[in-house]
Parts: sequence; structure tokens; C-alpha cells
Amino acid sequence: MPLRKEPFKPKAHMWILRGSIVSVAVIGFVFSLLFPLKDYIFMFFQITAAIYLGGAGVVIIGGLYWKKGTVSGAWAAMITGSVLALSGIALQTIWKHIPVFVSYSEKFPLNGQVMGFYTAMAAIIAYVLFSLFGKKQIVDMDMILKRGKYENREEKELVESHVHIKEINRFWKFIGVNSREFSGSDKFLFLFMFLYTIYNISAVVVLSVMHFGGMMNDYRWLIWWRLMLSVNLTIALVSVVWISIGGFSDLRKMLYKLKTIVRDNKDDGWIEKSKIEESENKKITKVCNIDDKE
Repeated sequence: MPLRKEPFKPKAHMWILRGSIVSVAVIGFVFSLLFPLKDYIFMFFQITAAIYLGGAGVVIIGGLYWKKGTVSGAWAAMITGSVLALSGIALQTIWKHIPVFVSYSEKFPLNGQVMGFYTAMAAIIAYVLFSLFGKKQIVDMDMILKRGKYENREEKELVESHVHIKEINRFWKFIGVNSREFSGSDKFLFLFMFLYTIYNISAVVVLSVMHFGGMMNDYRWLIWWRLMLSVNLTIALVSVVWISIGGFSDLRKMLYKLKTIVRDNKDDGWIEKSKIEESENKKITKVCNIDDKE
């Protein structure tokens, strides 16, 4: 856990989480009241989201799928993302008050979307560089992700009882569906999201070609956005009904489990350094034994 050597007690941990949630809500409310917008609202969403997500994205993905990722790399990514995003917001605000900047351009030349992209790219570079050239850390991914000898047998049996054991065809495998992890409804949702993503990517490519080819005018853009509005509204209405029914059903199940579950206070996401070091020593010993045999 960042900035701490010892884990919180369960009660203190819960109060800190609650305080963090309330603090974020209060800060967001006050900030939205006082801060004047200098960009379109969706562009502003992108750059404000990049304050956290600009660095958090690569930290989450790298932490889960790259065993060479390190704590210093994660901090470098988060700091880079936050500093660049905040700098972009600050420049948008003060740009017109600095004559040297105004002589170059009347307003800050980058919008929130572009700044968010550059912020994410810079955070990725920082994460990779600090992880590769900083202090090396060998992490046992099986232990972190509860795989192999660390997996929970009860959870595995529970998952297997709710999935289709029958082998799936090549199409499902091609798009990434695993028969051991996807139920029938999971497959339907996955296919819908897959096709919707293909649809959006295709739309970007086709519209970009038409735009730069001089085939798009205001009338055609209006037709396109009417179509997009209709599609998104339909998806939203269906999703609200579906998620509401499923959400209330799962809420009832969750409340029941909270009353009956046997709690393990040690299961709080904390990874003990001693266990990581023990895992590293086992790996080193294994490698040495292999070298000796060779």
C-alpha cells in the first residue's frame, strides 16, 4: 500500500474509504461551482479524466499483464499523467493573460481530447522506462492473480458450476470467448460489445475518408448524428431496463451474503513483501538448480 508499511485495521480501513469517497464528491462539487470552463464540455471531461486515468490506465494494465512492471514505474506514470493533465488545464486558463503566448496563438492550441491522448502516451513511456531501468522487481503473477497453487478451490468450483463446459467453435475462440469462463448471457453481451466496437471503428474510418475526401457537408453530418442519437438512445433504454432488473436482483443477493458470509479480514488486497521475497527466492533457486543440471 502506498505511503504505508503496515496495513490498516479493518475499521480504520473502512472509515478511510468512506472519507475518500465523500472527499472526492465534495471536491468535485466545489470545483464544478468555481472553475470556469475554457473548452467544450466533452473535451473538458477528457482532460480532467486524464488527471487520474492518464496514468492509471497503464498502471492497471501493466500491473496485471506485465511482470516487469514496478512500483517506481507506477508512480512515474501517475505523477506524469497528473502533472501534464493539470498543466494543460492551467495553460488553458492562463493562456490569454500572457502576451508571449497570445502572440503565438489567441488560445491554447490543444483541446482536452488531444491533451488527454498526449498525457496517456507520456504516462505509458514513463511507466515502461522506469520499470525497465529502475530497481528490478520480480513479481509472482500467480500469487497476485490467485492462479495456479494460489487459486481458491471453492471459488473455482463455484465458477465452473455456472459456466458452459461444452467446447465452443472457432468463431467464439477467435473473438476471445473462453468456454470455461463465459455463460450464455456473457457470450451474448461479449458479442454485442465486440460488434458495437467494430461498428464504431468502421464509422471513424469511413467518415474520416469521406471528410478528407470532401464528401461530407453540414447536411450529411446532421444525418449521421441523428442516426447516432437514435442508436445510442435505443441502446440506453434497453440497457437501463436490463441493468435495473439485474442490478436489483444482485443487490438482494449481495445483502443476503453480507449477512451470512464468513469474513476474512486478511483478504483486503494487501500483498505482504515477505511473501513476494519468498516467491522471488524460490524462482532464483529454481533457476540455479536448472543451471547446475546443465
